[in-house]
Amino acid sequence: MLEGKRFPFIERSNNEELIDMTEREKQLSELRRKIAEGTEQLRQGEIIEGELVFQQLQDKLKQMELI
Repeated sequence: MLEGKRFPFIERSNNEELIDMTEREKQLSELRRKIAEGTEQLRQGEIIEGELVFQQLQDKLKQMELI
């Protein structure tokens, strides 16, 4: 009985979810790129203190609202 009926609030919600997922994927892609960059820096002997690394990671995760 629902065939042919439109539900704009559902479509809007789905669109918002898709935009959120797209943004999250962009953020994760950037984080992966930075991890790869850091791995390469380690191979080249460019090392920073672990405490600083973890603080920076925690700050980034807070920005991404994963914590």
